[in-house]
Amino acid sequence: PDFEKLTDDELAAKTVELNRIVDVLLAAARADAEDPGSQELTDLRELVAEAVTRARGRAGLITAEVEAESGDTPIPVVVNADHVRTVLDNLINNALSYARGPAIVRVAVSNDDGAVVRVTDNGVGIPDHAHDEIFQRFHRLDDPELVAAGGTGLGLYISRQLAELQGGSLGVEKSIVGHGSTFAFRLPLAGDAEAPRPSD
Repeated sequence: PDFEKLTDDELAAKTVELNRIVDVLLAAARADAEDPGSQELTDLRELVAEAVTRARGRAGLITAEVEAESGDTPIPVVVNADHVRTVLDNLINNALSYARGPAIVRVAVSNDDGAVVRVTDNGVGIPDHAHDEIFQRFHRLDDPELVAAGGTGLGLYISRQLAELQGGSLGVEKSIVGHGSTFAFRLPLAGDAEAPRPSD
């Protein structure tokens, strides 16, 4: 775009978007470097609550709903909290981006044979053949009915890489085309995790 013709509000929005893209690219570089970073004992419920709070600003702009579901029992994990925040932010933003109509996003954290965060949306859904393809670099689903288009096509790639660096996994647990998807982000519980590895 011709930045000289943008209003102050439009320029501010473009600046935020460019900063977000830079953050995504930096996260991709860290993931490619296979650096787990400094790890610490954390209650996964707290990271989920923070991510939902961050997402509500964007959700309000598109008349979306983002809710967290967690129990009363702590879910301890030994992780790089910044990496987990990146994964959660990417999953929630992805859910908002691929909604049909007003987005409804549920983020549930539980102890289910390990720590699990499930992000469920009412989006376009993912065909069976694409369940692994969407985790490749620059892969994006194309759909004319998306509520919020855009993105770099790196979010899910980065998220899976960062999940695996923390000894976890990320995948599509369930998806129905036209009705939505559930992504499952799994991490070892603190008692099952390796000792924290300080960064160099």
